[in-house]
Amino acid sequence: ALFWSLVLLSTVMLMAALVLCQGVGALVVEPAHDLDFKTWAFTYFGTPTRAMWTVFEWTFGNGWQPFARRLIFEVSSTWALFFLIYISGVIFAMTRIITAL
Repeated sequence: ALFWSLVLLSTVMLMAALVLCQGVGALVVEPAHDLDFKTWAFTYFGTPTRAMWTVFEWTFGNGWQPFARRLIFEVSSTWALFFLIYISGVIFAMTRIITAL
C-alpha cells in the first residue's frame, strides 16, 4: 500500500509541476514582466526539475502561500483555481488518505 500511495502522490505532484512549468515558464519570455519576476519564475518553475522540487516543498513543507500569492496577484487570478484544487486535493485529501492506510 505504501508503494502505490507514493506512486500516486508522485504522479499527481509531477502533473502539477508540469502545469506550473508550462504556465509560469512561458511568462519568462514575455516582455510584460520585470526582470525580478522573470528571475523568480525561472528559479522555481523554469525547468521540470525545478518545478517538481517546488511542488515537493509545497506538499511536504507547507510553503505554498508566498508562491500562490505572487502568482495570483502578479500574473492572473486564475492561478487561484489551480492552488485551490492542488491544496485541497493533494495536501489535505491525499495525505489524509495515505496517513489512514
